[in-house]
Amino acid sequence: MNCYAKELGMKDSYFDSPHGLMNRFNLSTVADMAKLTYVCMKIPMFKKVVGTCRMDTRAKESANKVKTRYRWTTTNKILGTRMCQDTGKWVARCEGVKGCKTGIT
Repeated sequence: MNCYAKELGMKDSYFDSPHGLMNRFNLSTVADMAKLTYVCMKIPMFKKVVGTCRMDTRAKESANKVKTRYRWTTTNKILGTRMCQDTGKWVARCEGVKGCKTGIT
């Protein structure tokens, strides 16, 4: 990741851990994270995942073969946290937000 970060022009970043969780040796700047986000948002699956407000699915439990419903809701507070009264669809609180990881640690 450090080599790729340099290729992207991320001059003020250093990554010590691969998982992105808190690590006192991880260093970065807002400008460098914006460069990384710009590149990542060009990846269709990445863009879809970070732009998803809510996802519903069902899965079979092996013991009783009953389908259980699961719902995941984004932790990104500016992404789709309100329902549009006219359309009934989730909309971003900030106009133009397409989504990205905001971090929760």
